[in-house]
Amino acid sequence: KLDVFRPQVDEWLRQYLDITAQRVFEMLREKGFAGGYTGVKDLVRRIRPKPAPKPSLETPPRVPGDMAECDWSPHEVAFTHAPSTTLQVFGYTLRYSTRKYYGFHEGNGLHPLMDGHVHAFERFKGAARHCKYDNQKPVVLRWEGDQPIYNLRFIDFATYYEFSPVACHPRSPNEKPRVERSFYELVLSFFRGRSFRDVEDLKA
Repeated sequence: KLDVFRPQVDEWLRQYLDITAQRVFEMLREKGFAGGYTGVKDLVRRIRPKPAPKPSLETPPRVPGDMAECDWSPHEVAFTHAPSTTLQVFGYTLRYSTRKYYGFHEGNGLHPLMDGHVHAFERFKGAARHCKYDNQKPVVLRWEGDQPIYNLRFIDFATYYEFSPVACHPRSPNEKPRVERSFYELVLSFFRGRSFRDVEDLKA
């Protein structure tokens, strides 16, 4: 079943060097492929062997609705009908269920941060009781000894939405591993094997 599509698969693997087998399968279905995912995965693995996995860090146990993690990640996007640009990706991950929300912004200051939260809360129909952050200035102004000094404007925002910010210790990204990992998953499952006309197309 795959033989007739082999030239197309080879072309996609040349065009998108990091495309996933799942994305190849989706694109083949659009072309009329009637087979299953396993055959596509096996073909992609033969053409491009999978690298050895790296061990991941364990995360502390949590209960539903207790903890979320939030962070930013810059991502350069090459549009087909607009100039390439670097966007700030807002990520909000629920630690227990690992459900994720992403938003795309031109900056990562206080107002985009609050905007990203509001859209995440709308998507999840609520907010986790606590949320972890690194030491970004819109959340944490500085540390005095072992005590983070929070940005009062963000504390007002958090109070309104009834959640408590939790600051990670300086230079300790592993204290929020779920959201750190989520940006890799976004690249793997969303960006690879797709093209976008412009920012509005990307958001849609």
